[in-house]
Amino acid sequence: MTSTDAVTQRVLLEAIEGGGIAHWAKVEDWDGERSATIVEPGGVRHPIDLDHASVAVADFLSRNPEFRPHDVDGDLADEIVQLSLFGSVVYL
Repeated sequence: MTSTDAVTQRVLLEAIEGGGIAHWAKVEDWDGERSATIVEPGGVRHPIDLDHASVAVADFLSRNPEFRPHDVDGDLADEIVQLSLFGSVVYL
């Protein structure tokens, strides 16, 4: 597993199981490892998986090369999921 893969997996775990996105989203169909469906307050559904989120993670890691998977917290996970889904942080 590459560093990007490890961080991406940790991001999804922290966002979904750790509650990082709980302030704005519900989670459906979480397989516990690779993919889920994120549901916005208005009911709009967004599939997300490791491949989808890895683009935002790779960009983050290019600016923070010393970052490690265990450094992921709920705030960062939330930010990366929102960047993956919307291209920017929409929910504060």
